[in-house]
Amino acid sequence: MGVERYAYLALALLMGGIVVAAWVAGLNYFRHRPAQLSAKEKVIGFMLAGPFFGAIHSSLSARGYRLTRREKWSLLFVGGVVFIIITGALISGNTRT
Repeated sequence: MGVERYAYLALALLMGGIVVAAWVAGLNYFRHRPAQLSAKEKVIGFMLAGPFFGAIHSSLSARGYRLTRREKWSLLFVGGVVFIIITGALISGNTRT
């Protein structure tokens, strides 16, 4: 019974890690691309960043896809909030409180 509780948490961490790894891989991929993107690259960008990909790409390509310190801290903060929400939901669901 105790191992099952941690299995859900491990699964959530694994899935979160995969999402973060895909986002970082996408960022590194677009960092080395020219400013003009092909249709395939625009579709990939849309899948990674949603409808705001065009604005994000134009802003970041001007800076060589380097994130500012504020952007890094903001992403870390959002990731922490999502982690707390997922962890709380898993604990609440498994303890039946």
